[in-house]
Amino acid sequence: MQQEQALDLGLWLGRRQAFGLIASRCSAADAECLKKIRESSSYRELGLTWEEFCKQHAGISRSYADRMIQQLNEFGEAYFRLAEIMQMSTEQYRQIAGSVVDVEIEYAGEKITICRENADKIVHAVCMLTRQCEQTPLGPMRLNRRLATSRKRFDAWLADIDSLAQSQTGESRDKIGALLSGHVLPALNRLQEVLPKAA
Repeated sequence: MQQEQALDLGLWLGRRQAFGLIASRCSAADAECLKKIRESSSYRELGLTWEEFCKQHAGISRSYADRMIQQLNEFGEAYFRLAEIMQMSTEQYRQIAGSVVDVEIEYAGEKITICRENADKIVHAVCMLTRQCEQTPLGPMRLNRRLATSRKRFDAWLADIDSLAQSQTGESRDKIGALLSGHVLPALNRLQEVLPKAA
């Protein structure tokens, strides 16, 4: 293992043991560390698979770790900050993502920093923004925001699949190929049939 990778792995393991992923919560920093460990495959130096590493050293399931990495890729730090303040599903976050810039949420002309001190304001803003999204038909501006968010999600998903494919071998890589050929490509073909052809 390269010295830098070994240091990163050791630092994260020490931090994990000191603080833990309390109540199954994962911070952006935890997700970033997990992402680096998975992408570098440094867990293999411990003689473990990614799944074994997650269970034995992170105290979480592989699926949970992968989900945290995917959320980090798609949403960035802001999602994790919001999730520490209030219950926030990924679907709910996607509805309001257009109002989140860096680590601030914009509502009623105000930029609210996402931190515990602003918890009341943030909960109110998220509830109102979600309600507005559910009641307002998609106009051109909102449609563009949703398309931009969808593009970001799709790019993050592709990056996640690429990262998994690079770190896997044999049967595991075959499973990724089966997912793409059996599920993703047929879904894209169905969309292509429904959507009008580009001029």
